Amino acid sequence: MAKVQVTVNAPGEEAVTKDLTQSSSQWTGTLTGLAEGTDRTFDAVALDAGGARLYTGRAAGVILADGEDTLVFITLDELTASTATQPEAPILTSLTAHPAEVRAGSTVTLRATARDRNPGDTIRLEWTAPGGAFSSPANGDITWTAPSSGATLLLGCTASDTQGLSSSISIPISVHAVSNTGSSGSGRVCCKHCGGSSKPCGDSCISSSYKCTKPAGCACY
Repeated sequence: MAKVQVTVNAPGEEAVTKDLTQSSSQWTGTLTGLAEGTDRTFDAVALDAGGARLYTGRAAGVILADGEDTLVFITLDELTASTATQPEAPILTSLTAHPAEVRAGSTVTLRATARDRNPGDTIRLEWTAPGGAFSSPANGDITWTAPSSGATLLLGCTASDTQGLSSSISIPISVHAVSNTGSSGSGRVCCKHCGGSSKPCGDSCISSSYKCTKPAGCACY
């Protein structure tokens, strides 16, 4: 495997493709300047040195918003999924979280998909976290409400089947404590401080060159 590429598609928008960087056994990257929306599709493909496709993966229904980061995790698999000849654990094919940074007490939208090579197996998805609360911890599409204190928490998703086999993935979500004193000394509530080449946009910071389309929030200079 010589290269992994991710292409982002959205209705009415030009597709955006980016090469990822290998780090240990994973390939990672940051995509910027994507149009916001709730129906974005991320298609990943692994290529050999000659450009031939080896593995593919997809995350659909991804939420993107100006000034907010979204985590997208995709498991690449064979081009044609085969049926297992012996018991195998289910595979978490995609995992998304929006936004990846929130203020204390705010919510994160989570989505997970999984598949099982064993015919007839039923998959159960369950979310866990060391704090906060889930809307329904046994479903793939759920929301998580952050706790009242700031921290970086690992949210885990486990896919288990009727044979008792399972696999898990954890993703980090940054929770920012709400301070009663902004950097300007105005006494306003500020959940995130922006500076340098960034500016406030809602509850987050965006590049100063971007246009903010969100209403005023708790982010401040």
